Amino acid sequence: MYKSNIHKKGKKGKHIAQSSMYKCLQLN
Repeated sequence: MYKSNIHKKGKKGKHIAQSSMYKCLQLN
């Protein structure tokens, strides 16, 4: 359970990081 929870959070974190990077690139 604990490992799968981290995996889910990791996937969400990656998605958020990618979208925030994309927004930063658009602003620049």
